[in-house]
Amino acid sequence: MNILEVGSTVVYVPSHLRVNGVPDMSSGQCEIGKVSSCNDKYIFVKYATPNGQISEQSKATRIDDLFFPNGDSVFDAVQLFLKLKGD
Repeated sequence: MNILEVGSTVVYVPSHLRVNGVPDMSSGQCEIGKVSSCNDKYIFVKYATPNGQISEQSKATRIDDLFFPNGDSVFDAVQLFLKLKGD
C-alpha cells in the first residue's frame, strides 16, 4: 500500500496524459518530485530540476494530477485512508 507523507516520491501527470484514469508516464512530459507539505486544496511538491536535483521551491499541485511511481493514484490512496479513518 502506498502512503502519502512528507518526503514521498510522486509523479505529476497532466490530465491529457491519462486514459480512463491510467497515467502514461513514458511520455517525457511528467515530472517527478518529493512531497513537502499539503493543505486542504493542494499537495506541495519539490520537483526535480533538469540536472536531477530536487528544487528548493515547492509547487502547489492538484491531488488529481499526482501518482505514485508505480502508477497508483495519490487521490485514491488518500480517499482510502480517510474512509478507513472514518472521516
